Amino acid sequence: QEQIMAQPGVRDNWLVIGQQSGTEEQLTYRRTWLRGETTGRCALLLDFAYGRQGFDAQWVVGSVLQGELIFYPGTTGQRARFRQQTPSRAPYESPPGYPDLTAAGVDYAKALAASPWLNGFPLLLEEITPLFREEAEGSGWIVDQRRQLMPLARTDQVWPLLAHSGGRPITVFGEYNGETFSPLSVITEGRVFAL
Repeated sequence: QEQIMAQPGVRDNWLVIGQQSGTEEQLTYRRTWLRGETTGRCALLLDFAYGRQGFDAQWVVGSVLQGELIFYPGTTGQRARFRQQTPSRAPYESPPGYPDLTAAGVDYAKALAASPWLNGFPLLLEEITPLFREEAEGSGWIVDQRRQLMPLARTDQVWPLLAHSGGRPITVFGEYNGETFSPLSVITEGRVFAL
C-alpha cells in the first residue's frame, strides 16, 4: 500500500458514474466507476466486506468528488484509490462518450490486447436507444445511431433503459465484457441515474 500511495496521482473532479455489487461466499464486493471531468479517464474503485461488515466508504452514484486518485500499476490502468477527496458542488461537465459502438469496440480491442484477462471495460455511450426484440435470443439490446446492435447481459436490464429513454436516444454508462453490455447508469439532462 505504501508503494502505491507514493506514486504520483491524478487530480480531477471525479463523477461517480456507475456501481455494481455482489457476493461470493462470505465476501461482498463493490465495483465503483469514476470518470474524470478534465481527463475523461475512467477509474475503478474496488471495495470488499467480509460477512456482515459494511463497506468503509460510501460512493453515491451521481455525486462528484474533487480529489487525487492513485492508479495501481497494471496494463489496464483502471483500478485506483483516493489519496484524498472532498465532495464538490460545482457542476460537472462530462467529456464526451463514445459516439457509436464501433468507436467503443476499437478502444475495447486495444485494452484487451494489452490485458487479455480484462474483466469489464467501461463504456460511456452516447445516443443509444434501448430495444426489446421478443423474437431475438437474449431479447434486450442497445442500438446506436448507425443501427449497430449490442446485446445486454440480462434481458431484465432493458426495462429501466426503456423507461428512461421513452423511445429516444440516451447516454448510458456500463461495463462491456466482449460479448454483452451491463448498463449501470443513465445520464439525462446532466443528471446521473443509477440502474
